[in-house]
Amino acid sequence: MVARFFGHKVGPFFVWQVIVLLAVAGGSAAAALTLTEEEVVTRSSALAEGEQLVAARIGTLVDSISTSGSVVFPVRETAAFDVAGTVGEVYVTEGSTVNAGDVVARLDAATMASFEREVADARFKLRNAQDALDEALEGTDAVLLERAQDAVVQRRAALASSQSELALKKKDIREEEQEASQAIADAEAAYASEFDQWLGIPVENVDVTRNPDAQLRRWGIDLDVLFDDRGSIRQESRLYVPRDDPETPWNEFTLYFWTRLFPGPVMGDCEDEAPYQGECVSLEMDLVWDALVDARDAMEPLLVRTARELLTAEENLAKAEDALEDAEQAVIDVIVEIDSLEVTLLTADITVAEHALAAAEVNLTVDVLLAPIDGIVETVEISPGDAVGQQGGGQQSASIGILDPSVVEIDGLVDEIDVLAVDVGVVVQVALSALGGQTLDGRIDSIGEAIEGQSGVVTFPITVRLDVPSGLTLREGLSATSQVVLEEYANVLLAPTSAIAGSIVVPTVRVFSAGIIEERRVTLGPSDDFWVIILDGLEEGEQVVIPEPASANMQFGGFGAVFGGGFAGRGPGPRGGGG
Repeated sequence: MVARFFGHKVGPFFVWQVIVLLAVAGGSAAAALTLTEEEVVTRSSALAEGEQLVAARIGTLVDSISTSGSVVFPVRETAAFDVAGTVGEVYVTEGSTVNAGDVVARLDAATMASFEREVADARFKLRNAQDALDEALEGTDAVLLERAQDAVVQRRAALASSQSELALKKKDIREEEQEASQAIADAEAAYASEFDQWLGIPVENVDVTRNPDAQLRRWGIDLDVLFDDRGSIRQESRLYVPRDDPETPWNEFTLYFWTRLFPGPVMGDCEDEAPYQGECVSLEMDLVWDALVDARDAMEPLLVRTARELLTAEENLAKAEDALEDAEQAVIDVIVEIDSLEVTLLTADITVAEHALAAAEVNLTVDVLLAPIDGIVETVEISPGDAVGQQGGGQQSASIGILDPSVVEIDGLVDEIDVLAVDVGVVVQVALSALGGQTLDGRIDSIGEAIEGQSGVVTFPITVRLDVPSGLTLREGLSATSQVVLEEYANVLLAPTSAIAGSIVVPTVRVFSAGIIEERRVTLGPSDDFWVIILDGLEEGEQVVIPEPASANMQFGGFGAVFGGGFAGRGPGPRGGGG
């Protein structure tokens, strides 16, 4: 009960924090009476054991929120056969890269033969049902009935033709889109290779979304500087083979080849054309970039056209289904005057046989399993010879799981004190342990409902959508830290929070000056867990005393432990540091 009472919050603080604050504030009130703004208390000239001197300095203090989590790939799809059969071939393995529409598995020949047999059997049953109805309707208006039945046969053939047309159209569209996607991929590879050819930059370091000018500016490369006039190069310098400098984005040996060993002139940048019997680097880069742009531009009208063609085929199929339904209704209208249960049952048999035939014909078009999304194969729970689909009254689990690595999220928790300071869309800096000091950009994608922990602490789950640079592949489960910068104070005077003593009313620091230690009153600004802004009372370069760790928690600097280091900042919680 007592522990739970002290764990409750009053405003932004816990109950135990308020009690400590009141106790220290009360105890320091007397000290405030004797220590005025003008007074300075002189101490001894010697540092106590464990104490250190730290110079106050100009820097940057960052007020931020940090949360830890891990890498998650939220987009996953499963591909499985919808029909009963046996797997003939599987074309992917775990880790394979696939595009939407790629064939990942196929049923075996025996299964397809059984589907063809089912179609033939359904047609046989439909013919027998029609013959039985014809026999039962002898003596009726045979001419009118025959015309209506002929119309049904014609509409059924038209429906089958529309179904085949739709299936073929889907296949053609899939092939066209795959060809266009491959053309883009080839153009991207050629574009990246151009930088490898001229500058020795690995293809994985090239951002295929940037044009050559933007790409070169990103690396700070001036082609005219790199490919200078070889006429000024001394002949003996050709014998010197340079080593590659890891500090430059280009490869020095590659440049050595073009500028020293290539038989013709090489220009870095030129406006109209390459030099006579020579090469122009910028023109070559622009050519492959234009080819990449053309390949990408060709994709959009292709998608529009194929979508229109698919819609037309689907509309034709719907019209054929409606026409067949009208023709079947016409047959019923002819025989409606015949009050016979037998005829009704025979007509129902024809309907059942027609549906069975349609289902059997559909099975002939689903002999392959297609990838539902672009991504990486995560699981393959299917092998040649496996029975799939509806078998023995239950659904088999055989499937292929695919995840989309282009959509990356980082999960995390935000304290209730900080949640109102963040919002969906806010930019986040994400650091991954596996990438060392490299940070990636991201944005808050969602903020969940409150979660109350066992100690009564309330947190809110957040999801950060990560912008993954081209060429970087992450793995699910990697640990990450997300930082949201709320405020940044630049060019301010900073001192360690552990150097603050006195009271919350009259904060002081111990300053080492001219061989003595004096206690001086200061005015504090915002702080984090390590640094506090000094608004008045201290100058840059003056040395303040930091107590030993054990005693630091007993002085006013210890209020950093009570309030999370936030004297005038945003309160407790993990924050950024002074710079």
